[in-house]
Amino acid sequence: MFTDDFENFDKVNASDTRRSLPRFQGEHLINNQHLTSALKACADGKNITTAQLALAWVLARGENIIPIPGTKKRKYLEQNANALDVILSEGEILEIESIIAKYPNTGDRYGEAALKMVNN
Repeated sequence: MFTDDFENFDKVNASDTRRSLPRFQGEHLINNQHLTSALKACADGKNITTAQLALAWVLARGENIIPIPGTKKRKYLEQNANALDVILSEGEILEIESIIAKYPNTGDRYGEAALKMVNN
């Protein structure tokens, strides 16, 4: 659903917390819409979800790296687990990394007020 969040952000409720997050504002939102659309196209080409693509990419980074995805629903847990079966070719890994390099301006995860509450 992450991809849909960015592509359809104009339909997100005005009280949604994400509206206050830097990643969902201005140039960061536009950048992230392009980023997620490109990654979704890559995932669609493999007939997998964007989350599965992301997890497979992280898994391909090395045996000492373990992604820990969060989820609220069992179907997403199952999809995430199925990412273990996704094999990315060297060309696909390079394509993903090229997409990431093309759209690096993702924005901060939290706003300034939230950051002030951490590590005081």
